[in-house]
Amino acid sequence: MAKASISQALNHARTLVENGARDQAILVYQRILQAVPRHKRARAELANLLQQTDTASPPASPSSPDTDAMRKLSTLIETKDYRAASQQAETLIEAHPTSAAVWNGYGAALQGVGDLEAATKAFQKAVELAPEDSRIKFNLARHYRKMGNLDNTIQLLKEILVLQPDWTKVHVMLGSAYKRKGQVKDALSYFKRAAELDPTDSKIQNNLGVIFRHNHQTESALPHFKEAIQINPKYAEAYYNLGNSFKDLENIDDAITNYKIAIDLKPKEAEFWFNLATAYFDKNRYEECLNCLAKVEALNSNHPKVKKAKGRAFLEYGDIDGALKLFEKLIDEDPNNADFHYYLGRIYNYQGNISKSIESLSKSFQLNSNSLAAYIGLSTKPQGTLSEDIIRKLKEASDLVTNALTKEKSAFVKAHVLNHAGDINGAWAYYRKANSTAFSDIKKFAKGTIVEQHHALTQLKKRPPPEIKDDEAMPISLFILAPSRSGKTRMEYLLGTSPHIKRSYENRRFPALIEQSAEYSGLPPTGRLEALTPPAKEKFALLYKEWIQEWISDRSIVTDTSPHRIFNAWDIANVIPNSYFIFIERNPIDVAVGIFQKHYKSDGNFYAYHPDTIRDHLLWYQNMREVLLEQLRDRAIKIKYADLLSNPEAQLQEVESLLGVALNCHVPEDFQQGPPNTSGPYRELLTAIPKEKSLDFLSDDLS
Repeated sequence: MAKASISQALNHARTLVENGARDQAILVYQRILQAVPRHKRARAELANLLQQTDTASPPASPSSPDTDAMRKLSTLIETKDYRAASQQAETLIEAHPTSAAVWNGYGAALQGVGDLEAATKAFQKAVELAPEDSRIKFNLARHYRKMGNLDNTIQLLKEILVLQPDWTKVHVMLGSAYKRKGQVKDALSYFKRAAELDPTDSKIQNNLGVIFRHNHQTESALPHFKEAIQINPKYAEAYYNLGNSFKDLENIDDAITNYKIAIDLKPKEAEFWFNLATAYFDKNRYEECLNCLAKVEALNSNHPKVKKAKGRAFLEYGDIDGALKLFEKLIDEDPNNADFHYYLGRIYNYQGNISKSIESLSKSFQLNSNSLAAYIGLSTKPQGTLSEDIIRKLKEASDLVTNALTKEKSAFVKAHVLNHAGDINGAWAYYRKANSTAFSDIKKFAKGTIVEQHHALTQLKKRPPPEIKDDEAMPISLFILAPSRSGKTRMEYLLGTSPHIKRSYENRRFPALIEQSAEYSGLPPTGRLEALTPPAKEKFALLYKEWIQEWISDRSIVTDTSPHRIFNAWDIANVIPNSYFIFIERNPIDVAVGIFQKHYKSDGNFYAYHPDTIRDHLLWYQNMREVLLEQLRDRAIKIKYADLLSNPEAQLQEVESLLGVALNCHVPEDFQQGPPNTSGPYRELLTAIPKEKSLDFLSDDLS
C-alpha cells in the first residue's frame, strides 16, 4: 500500500467504526497490517477495537449474506439459543456456502449444543475461507482450548500475533494455554506482555499472581494480587488468592482476613469457605473451622475434601468420640480409603486402644504402601506390639519413606524401626542424632521455659490451699496429671469404660476458654489460668460450666489428661467446682526413655530432646505434684503406674473412694498389655551418655 492509500484506509476504518460496522473495520486494519506490520496507529486502533468486540460473534466477511440475517444469527448466539442458531446458520450456508462469517457462526452454535466434533469442522471451514481473518482464527483457537487441544491452540494464537502482536486477549489465552501445559516460563512471558498492554485489567494481574504462586514464587505473586484488588476492590477471587498466598507464607492471620473479604463478596463459593476452614485449623481454632466446614457441606455436599477435614478437626478439637463416629461411617462408605483407616488408627491411639490402632494403621499401610503417615504411626507403636510381617514391611520401605522426611524426623523414624527389629544400639544412635538436631532449634526457648517453670513452683509453694468449691448442678471434672509417657491415657482408657464418664482426652477446649476469658477482660492472649485477673477467672468459670454441661451429655464426670494442666491445678481447684485430681507416678527411668524416643513437634514439650532438660522437667513435675497433693488434700490421690497395670481393679476402688461414686468400670482385655518397663541396654545407655550429665538420679525405682 502507498502512504496515501494507508491514510485513506485508516479514515475508512474509523468511519466504519462510527457507523457500527466494527467487523468490517477490523478487516481493514488487518489488511493495513499485512502491508505494514509495524504500523503503530493501525495496531493500536485494532487492539482497542478487539478489546471492545465480542469475539464470540461471527465477524463480517465479503461473502456474507445480508446484515439482517447475520444480525439474527448473532443475536441467537448471544442469547444462547444455540439450536435455533444452528438452524439459522444451516439455512444461510445453503444460500452462502462460501461465507466465512456464517461458518464461524455455525461453529459457535454447534459448540453451544455440545456437538464439538462438528463445531471443529465448521470453525476450520471458516478459517479456510478467510485465512487472513484473525478473529475467526481466534474463535477456532478458543474452540481447540475447549477441546483440550493445547498445541493447536498455541499454534493458531501465535499466527494471530504475527499480524496483531498487541492483541491482549491473545496473549492472555497463550499464557493460559502454557500454564495448562505446565510451561510456567512461557505462561509468565505472555501474561506479563498482556499486563503491559493493559495494565488496568484486574484479571490479568490476578492470573499473573496465580502463575507465580503455582511456580512456588509466592513473594512475587503477592503484588499482582494486591494490584488486581486495587484495580477492582470487589474482585473476590483476587482476595481469595491473596489469602492462599499468605497461607503459603504461614501468615495465617492475613490469610483469614482476605478469605473473609472474599466470602463477603461471594458468600456461596464453597472453596472460599473451605480454605477459611483450613486457615482456622492451622490457628488451632477448631470450633470456627468446624463452623466453616458445615457451611461448605451446605453449599456442596459432594466436596471431595470436606469429610476428611471435618474428621481431622474433630480429632484436633478433642472431640475424639465425634471423630470416631465420623470415620467409622466414612469407612463404611469407602472401605478401601487408606486415609480414613489412618485417622481411625490415630483415634484408637488417642483412646489408648493400642491393638485397634495397630489394626487400622496396618490396614492403611496395606492399602497404600506409600502412606508416610501410616508408616510413621506404626513405627511409633511400643516395642513388642507389632507383628513380624509388619516389622518386615517397615524395614523394606524404610529408605524410601525416610527420604521424604527432614533429617530430624527421618532419624526418629529409623530409630523406631530398628527398635522394633531388636537393634537396640542402632536405634539409640539414631535417637541421639534426632534429639540433638531437634534440641538445637529450641535451645533458647527451652532455657526460658525452664526458668518459667521454676518460678511457677516457687509461687505455688507460697500459696495457701485453694478454696475448694462444690456445685450440685455441675458435673465432676477429673484431671489425670503426670509427665508425658507416664500412663495418663492408660488410666483414662480404663475409666472410660464407665457409663458415667465422658473422656475429653487433653481437652483442647480448656486453653481456648482461657484465651476467650482473657480477651473478654482486655488481657493479652494467654493459655495460663493463673495469669487471669479475678474478673477474667469468673468469666472462665462461667464459660467452663457452659462447655462442660454441653459436652458431657448424660454423663456425670469428665476427664482431662493434659500434662500441662499442672500449671493450672491450684487455680482449677479454686475456680472450677467439683474438681478432682489423679497423679500418675511411673518409674522415671521409663518415663525419661519414653520421652527421649518421642518426636513431639511442639514447644509445649520443649524438654523432650536433651537428657538434662528431661531430668529437670521430671524433677520439677515431681515437686509440683508433691506440693499439690498437700494443698489439694482430699481432692487428689496418687496412683503408681505399675500398680495400675498389675491390679487395675484396686486402683479403680481408689478412684471411686476419691469421687464418692460407683463407676461400674470393666477392665479391657488388652489393658494389662501396656508398654513394658525399660530395662537392659536402654537403662545402661541412658545412664551412660558420654560428656553429658547422667540420669543416675532417676535410677531409684519409685515403683
